[in-house]
This record gives sequence, structure tokens and C-alpha cells, in this order.
Amino acid sequence: MWCKYFSSSLGNNAYLDHSSTSQMPLHILEVMQKYDTQYRANIGRGVYDWASKATSDYEQARVTIANCMGALSDEIVFTYGATDGLNMVSESLALQWVKTDQVILVSPLEHHANLLPWQRIAKKNNAKIMLLPLDRHYQIDYEQLSSMLKALPVAMIAVTHMSNVTGTVFDINRICALANQIPVVVDGTQATSHLSINVHDLGCAAYVWSAHKMYGPTGVGALYIASQYHDDIKPYRLGGGMITDVGYHTARYLPGARKLEAGTPPISSVMGFAKAHEFLSLEVDKMHAYELALMQKVKNVLKQYPVTLYSSESSVVCSFDYQEVHAHDVATILADNQVMVRSGHHCCMPFMSYLGVSALSRISLGCYNTQNNIDQLDVAMSKIAEILKL
Repeated sequence: MWCKYFSSSLGNNAYLDHSSTSQMPLHILEVMQKYDTQYRANIGRGVYDWASKATSDYEQARVTIANCMGALSDEIVFTYGATDGLNMVSESLALQWVKTDQVILVSPLEHHANLLPWQRIAKKNNAKIMLLPLDRHYQIDYEQLSSMLKALPVAMIAVTHMSNVTGTVFDINRICALANQIPVVVDGTQATSHLSINVHDLGCAAYVWSAHKMYGPTGVGALYIASQYHDDIKPYRLGGGMITDVGYHTARYLPGARKLEAGTPPISSVMGFAKAHEFLSLEVDKMHAYELALMQKVKNVLKQYPVTLYSSESSVVCSFDYQEVHAHDVATILADNQVMVRSGHHCCMPFMSYLGVSALSRISLGCYNTQNNIDQLDVAMSKIAEILKL
């Protein structure tokens, strides 16, 4: 249904690694090429036509993305990806939030990018990290969470919106409601290409996401910071573009979140990012329903083989362990049959330990996947036992 928007290079290849990097529609690439070939100039500096148009289009991209995410434009900071955004939050805000002997709550499912910054903050501020309690479905046990929030000196909560291993979707509204005035930082990297999101409705302090996971270019992402936290922001990366005036001994920074945008940004990528948001905003609910139906077919295929599935019931992500076969061997055999999946620890080594595995193979879907891809997967899976003589 949506394949017409993408390159024909997908062809007979079954690209089942959307959670790693999505494919990009051709019209988004064209928007970026237009800037780079017709009016490439820096923003916010020149008065000539190219510079004026570049600045206008760049700032319109910010407005577009803010509108699609239910935010105000001055609450959106452009980053070099979700990892960059999480580091921005940790260094510019969390250092003030977290005090000695306080607790940072994180879920066991977190990507390293939403764990390592908090480890550093905990070490710097003599705080400690504790895990959010999970039930057997990898969902948060909200009764236990409520008890923890009452009993512990919790400084902040860091949590994924959607797991890149199991596809579990956490109820961010409920977490934020329980947290009350405690800041909640959300890694939305996996969620933005599948869910309709309004960050104001969620109630979180900060939300990060990357363009390349949602049909956009690599090297760009965004950070939402709720307006109530803007006065607390202390920039940790300094340079041009985020100041009002500079002397040899003093400087004044822009107000609000804009003080986090130092240096020349990835201008064409930001424009492509906005177009990716527009692409999704038209039919994201239809896309998600289509992907969920397709994933059920994936699971039906996998269940024919000696595998253990690690996937939430309603998920567009499915990780699996093939009995007595290493995940890399599974992925290699599938790749030899034009089926592309991810294998390894998926930047979630602690969660792999939590599950009691060293590595998993992972299938993740986008709107460009088809029934033909599922048929290709079935044929490729049948080769594993044959090739390895199991």
C-alpha cells in the first residue's frame, strides 16, 4: 500500500530491520536534495535570498515537527539523534534534578542510550539507579511503582516509550501521573513511527526521538523539553547560534531550550525530518494497524520452528532465540536468502541478562513491508536446520 513511496531497490529484498533504521520515502530525499542543490546556505546569519529561504524553511520545519508532536515550537530542540538528546537532558537538566542519595528509576528494558547517561549522573551526584518493577509480560507493575514512589527519594524517571527488543509499549501517561512532579524522561525512538504522540498529553518533562527510525534521514533528531523546565536549562555545549551577545569575559545565552542548539545544524536533514513527520501524520494509525497484522503473520511463521519468542502481544517488534543456534548464525543464513534482520544484544545488554540470553535475532516492521516479505522469511527460516544439519 505504501511501497510506492519508496525506492525500488527494496525489490526482492525483505528488509525486516525497521527498528534499526527505516527506509526513506523518495519525496523526503527530494526535499533534502532541493536545499543542497538550489539554495544551500547557512541559517540565521545571511540576508541574501538563499540564506533567508534556508532560515525560513528550517524554522518552518521546527513548527511542523512541534505541531505533529503536540508541542510548542520553542519546546523543540534539534539534536544529532536520540542519544544526543538524552545526553543533553542529562548534562543540562538532570545534574540539577538529582541530589545526593536520591534515586533515578529506569526500566530494565532500556537501550544503553537511556541508561549510560544516568549511570554517569548517579556517579557524579552520589545517587543510585534502581529498576522499575516489571510483570511477566514485561509491563510495568504500577502498584509496585506507586509504592516505590512513596517510599523512595526519587529524583527522576527514565523510561522507553516502546522497547526495541520486545516492542512493549509503556503507558507514559500513567507513569507521569504517578510521578506527579517528578521529572520523567522518555526515549521515544521506537514509538514515533508507529504511534500518534502528543507530548503535552503525555505529561513528561522531556521526550527524545530520531528521524532515521521514522522514515527520515540519519544524523538528526529532536528533544522536547516542557516549558516549565526551560529556566533550569544549563547548556553544556557552547558555540555560535545559542547566544545573544559575547564579550571576552562574559556571554549571555538565548532563553529557553534554544540555548542548547550550538553550531551549524544538519539543515537539509531537519527539512527531511519535518517531511517524515508529515508523511506519518497522514496515516500513522492505518500504518500501525497494517504493521500489527503483518507481525502476527511473522509470529505464525516463527512458531513453526524451534524458537522462543520475546515480543509483546500487540507489537511490531519480535525478538527470538532459535534453539541451539546463535543469533548471528540465524541472521547470516537469513541474509544469504535476502532476508535482513538484526542480531545481537540490540544495545540492551542488561536486558539480555535479565532475559537470561546472550543475543537474540530481531524482526521489526515498517509500512513498506509486505506479505511477500513474510513468505521470504518462511523460506529462509526453513534453510537453517538444513544448512546447520540440525
